[in-house]
Amino acid sequence: PWALFGYLAIVLAATGVIARLRDWKLLMAAAFVGTGLWTILYMTDAPGANLPVILFINAVTLAVLALVWLGRRGGESGPAKGFDWPSIAPGFFVGLSAMALFVDPAFAAGDALPGAALIAALVAVALYRPLALALLHAAGLATVLVYLGIIPPTSVASDFSGAALGVDGLPAAVADTLMLRIGIFLGLVFIAAGFWAARKFAASAHIRAASWAAWAVVAPLVILLALWLTFGNLDRDFVYAAIAALLVAAFAAGGEWIARGEQPPLRGGAAVSFALGGAAVAALLMLYMAFGSGWTTMLLGAAAIVPALATRWRAYPVLGWISVGAVIAVLGRVPFDPTIVGAEFLSTTPVFNWLLPGYGVPALAFGFAAWQLARTTNGRPRLAMEAGAALFALLTVAILVRHAMHGGVIDTGAITLAEQAIYTLIAIGAGAILVAIDMRSPSSVLRYGSLAAGVVSVAFIIIQHFGALNPLFTDESTGRIPVFNLLFLAYLLPALAAGGLALYARDK
Repeated sequence: PWALFGYLAIVLAATGVIARLRDWKLLMAAAFVGTGLWTILYMTDAPGANLPVILFINAVTLAVLALVWLGRRGGESGPAKGFDWPSIAPGFFVGLSAMALFVDPAFAAGDALPGAALIAALVAVALYRPLALALLHAAGLATVLVYLGIIPPTSVASDFSGAALGVDGLPAAVADTLMLRIGIFLGLVFIAAGFWAARKFAASAHIRAASWAAWAVVAPLVILLALWLTFGNLDRDFVYAAIAALLVAAFAAGGEWIARGEQPPLRGGAAVSFALGGAAVAALLMLYMAFGSGWTTMLLGAAAIVPALATRWRAYPVLGWISVGAVIAVLGRVPFDPTIVGAEFLSTTPVFNWLLPGYGVPALAFGFAAWQLARTTNGRPRLAMEAGAALFALLTVAILVRHAMHGGVIDTGAITLAEQAIYTLIAIGAGAILVAIDMRSPSSVLRYGSLAAGVVSVAFIIIQHFGALNPLFTDESTGRIPVFNLLFLAYLLPALAAGGLALYARDK
């Protein structure tokens, strides 16, 4: 193989010189593709493939790209906003080789360091020659796929020596503590190179800066998640939580550092948004790693306050959307476990149980975040936070009613007319509250929310009160006390409340 790949290396270098002199991009791309195909074919068809040969030809490929083809285009002499499309070919084939060295048993049995070295080399060349941005994406994708592949039970697995590449249920060839050390190394490489390059290009090449910042957070986060799911304690792992906390601090500091390099400074562009968004995701992972279900839900909701408060000092557009992300994260948890802590751990005590802080704390936090955003950045995030606050306030009251009227069980038992009457009164009351708030602080969310609450309450009355749960049809007892009985609660009170809401909202 040395004779073949030595010849290929000479041909590639000579082609690179000619293509550089003539500026023949198609010729250079074809040379890279040809060399890459020979490398992949060798790894596929040769059971006894020589690892040094594979590393040699990949190193030559990167050297020709960096020193020959981009020798007069990279660095400060090249156009800051340019992109070299022939570099896509070496990025693809070297990245594919790196993945094979990680996951193919023929190469990676017991040692994945060569694959990590190739990924680091891709990042280094992309950093040295900014036009070769494709190499950064190749390195990032290879890292993400490799580390997603170690998560049990399904792994990204390949067998180049058997001409196969796919996803199956087999563990990766190197799924041991070596992956932990390599993950730390690659994570540090992406963080250091990514933030340094993002700062460098923040003022002159926004897309390039955003690309570097994105991989500076995506790759370490995927590595951390994969290592936690594979080697960590899924119930509670303070070691991985501490690492996630370090990432929060590093990403937040990196975002601020990038922002200071923008023109004008502290503009909060795409690169800053990626960095701070990565800090938010790292904080989410930290909460999942360090706390149980109840505390995770509460702290996720309370976390919406932090970026909203940060808008007092920085007007980055992403801060408001990070608060919205907290709303989405909490909403994503509720359908899977409405009891917040699990049905077996939920107390039967009315009101004062995990449901109150589990739904109430997010409602208060979202409301405060909306109030804060209204006084700083305003815009759509404020409207989303108002909607989240209104929704969780209603959920808090409704879920507590459900819990109290069903003996501490919220996921079983048919709804009764009395319970439905309370829900209807809650909807009408919510409409009145939203109208009152909208009068003091006009908002389209509050205005349309009040209309929606009114429509929902009318629908409840027509469908449930007069139809499905009507005592005339269900033969449910209305009580023995005249006037003050189930009919009073289910019909007279909603009628008075609906009339009062209509009168209050008139001409407003």
